[in-house]
Amino acid sequence: MQLDDPTFRMLFAKGPVKRIGRDRFIRNVLYAIGNSGDRGATVVVEPLLADPDPTVRGAAVWALSRPHEAEAFAALRAAHLPGETEAAVRAEWTPLPQGEKERFEIV
Repeated sequence: MQLDDPTFRMLFAKGPVKRIGRDRFIRNVLYAIGNSGDRGATVVVEPLLADPDPTVRGAAVWALSRPHEAEAFAALRAAHLPGETEAAVRAEWTPLPQGEKERFEIV
C-alpha cells in the first residue's frame, strides 16, 4: 500500500483505474480490507493513518475500526486523533452511539 501518485500513474497508465486517481483507489482498497475483517492486514493499513490525503486517512481509520479489538483501536485513536486536523477524519475516530452500526446512511 506504499503507492505514491507517480507510481500509481505508472502502474495504471493504460487502464481505466488511472481515471479515479491514487487517493480514491487506495480508499476503495481500504474499504475492501475493512470489509474482509482480516486482522493481519492492519500492518499494511496503519501507516496510511499518516497519509497526506484526508480521504485516505479517514478510510484507514474506518478499515482499522472493523477488525480491531476495542482496546487496540482505542490505543490507535489516542495516538492519532490529537494531531488530526480534518473534521471528517476526526469523525471516523469518534465512537458510534450504542446500537449504531454505520456512521452514514447509504442512499
